[in-house]
Amino acid sequence: MKKVILYFLLPFFFIVAFTLPEDDLNTLIQKIRNYHALRPQEKLYLHFDKPLYVAGEDMWFKTYLVNAAVHKADTTSTVVYVELIDPGKKILKRLVLPSSRGYSSGDFHLADSLPQGNYAIRAYTNYMKNQGEDFFFFKEISILNSTSVTKEISQVQGTLDVQFFPEGGNLIPDVANRIAFKALNSFGKGEDVQGDIVDETGNTVVSFKTDHAGMGMMTLTPRQIKKYRARIHHAANESYFNLPDVENGYMMRTTINNKNIQVIAYTNIKTSSDAPVYLLAQSRGVICYAAKGTLVNNTLVAVIPQDAFPTGIAQITLLDASFMPQCERLVYVNQHDN
Repeated sequence: MKKVILYFLLPFFFIVAFTLPEDDLNTLIQKIRNYHALRPQEKLYLHFDKPLYVAGEDMWFKTYLVNAAVHKADTTSTVVYVELIDPGKKILKRLVLPSSRGYSSGDFHLADSLPQGNYAIRAYTNYMKNQGEDFFFFKEISILNSTSVTKEISQVQGTLDVQFFPEGGNLIPDVANRIAFKALNSFGKGEDVQGDIVDETGNTVVSFKTDHAGMGMMTLTPRQIKKYRARIHHAANESYFNLPDVENGYMMRTTINNKNIQVIAYTNIKTSSDAPVYLLAQSRGVICYAAKGTLVNNTLVAVIPQDAFPTGIAQITLLDASFMPQCERLVYVNQHDN
């Protein structure tokens, strides 16, 4: 294993270096590799001939079944199941396709009488069922039919779901937290909203609004003894949504530039000055970066080179001395390699 050093920013506050190899770090890495070796993950993608269809046409597609870690054709499963699902979530048709060397092809004939609407394609292998439907391929496809009569469904006014996601997973007291949020309407689509964060007494702490497709981000410095709610102004109505509880724990913030990923981790939990922490970075289950060190003033600042990762989603995790994951961030890395 290569020797790796994490270089720190703000050196007069954080004078710590991480080095490899370490026996306990190597043990952790080996356990993760063993886990993925015993539970390999498949990834399935369907390529269609058109983005939308008209009733009476054929919907042609090709399937690509790959090993999720390396994106190479997978031969573990030899059968792919593809389903056409109507707007009412009923399975209209189901194909069982032999997957030779990771590839197969097929088509659905769309009857002339098929009502116009938004349909869905779901595809999976039997092996994927072990991980659940989150690992299935899913795509919405519009089917047009000018002769069909469809009932217009009116959206229920005020029906809104808003979720809040503190960066790193926890809402930590007495420190600035970045919080992402997502607002969905009754159709499950992103809805643009604006509102305020209020405390237990109804006082406004911070205002916010969505940036794009019902998503946005804000900064909040919560207090330990308080609970917070979001007051949303939407469709001439006012709705309230609870934020996650403020609790002791860890938080992680990431910033990306052209060459590096800066990681800042913080905890308000008292820890021993010599208690180790572990920083692991994975992409599709493959460990791309690992380091061991200690927190200084309950804070860790590190820089990870982007060239350690392939193009895709990098999963950066901070583990405590007991190897328990405490906070995590997902970062998209683009190497511009098509």
